[in-house]
Amino acid sequence: MEYDLEHKLSIVRSHLESKTTILFTSKKTGVPVNQLRAWVKAYRHQIEYGIKDDQTLKGVSRYESWKDEEGNTQAQWVKTDVKQEAILDKLKAFADEIKAELPRAPIVRAPTIIHDDLLNFYVLTDAHIGMRSDDWNLETAKKVIKGWFQYVAKRMPDAHTGVLCFQGDIAHWDSMKPLTPSIGHVLDADCNSREMTRAIIQIIKYAVDLLLKKHQELKVIYVAGNHDEYSAVVQSEWLSVYYSDNPRIHVDTKNTLYHCIEWGDVSIFTHHGHKRKITDITKVFAGMYREVFGRTKYSYGHIGHYHHCKCDEDQLMQIQIHPTLSGKDDYANNGGWLSQRGAKAICYHKKYGEVDYTTGRPEMFL
Repeated sequence: MEYDLEHKLSIVRSHLESKTTILFTSKKTGVPVNQLRAWVKAYRHQIEYGIKDDQTLKGVSRYESWKDEEGNTQAQWVKTDVKQEAILDKLKAFADEIKAELPRAPIVRAPTIIHDDLLNFYVLTDAHIGMRSDDWNLETAKKVIKGWFQYVAKRMPDAHTGVLCFQGDIAHWDSMKPLTPSIGHVLDADCNSREMTRAIIQIIKYAVDLLLKKHQELKVIYVAGNHDEYSAVVQSEWLSVYYSDNPRIHVDTKNTLYHCIEWGDVSIFTHHGHKRKITDITKVFAGMYREVFGRTKYSYGHIGHYHHCKCDEDQLMQIQIHPTLSGKDDYANNGGWLSQRGAKAICYHKKYGEVDYTTGRPEMFL
């Protein structure tokens, strides 16, 4: 929890005036003991040594009783240093200034013919842009993915709302080296990190601009996967800033691996699939979004990660694993994992749940 300066001072002064223990004040105010103890120490330094609010006592030196050979009294200065809070405040102000200077997307005119009860859910999962294989590379990925968006946008109904779901592992790796983030497995790379990132941004912008022309409102969810857990955060943040002037677009920047959309009597949940399997993910969705789940009649869960298609249903909701448009690298080939490549867009009605879907295969766009 964050506290402003005045709130800190009021808590410390109240504590000193009450003459109670640190533990008692901590329980009363909800401030952790160590944090409260640091505040009290800093406050006493301010009173005793005249330290300013944006400084803290670094060391204490006092006059000594002896004199040097020239008869001068030895003395040492009270040193001050900038508080961590002051540094963070300045960094935040700096970041806000940078965000304010970033260019904004031009406003795209909304379509006039739409069906108010419909929502289109576009799922792109495990694209692994930047991967190299016999049938997948950087240029192929851009061509196939853009072709898929064109294809499904034309064939899906003219729904009021579109949900653009990048469901994890859009980037093949997450750093300057082509390695998996958590384990460090070496990956087959077709480009460097900058080229991969540039291609992903181009694809995202292409998809957003295309779907803004089709839908009255557009929601963007960039789900973190096991290959792109950090870059997913970066992508969602720049999207939020770049399209901030357009009231028709909303970018989900929640700090979670599990996301939810409520649409009338329909709830839609999504997760990459690397933390929970299809056998128990429905309990996590329903428990994490208990209120949304309780209000809705039809619930649908979506995950990726496994690169193949599978659908299931339990007492809570329908759940499906989505396939991928990307090809198979050496790891998949050597493991013998085979699947039918593709990607889906699904249409949901506010009252009736899923009513339509469209599937595109990579061979259609090459």
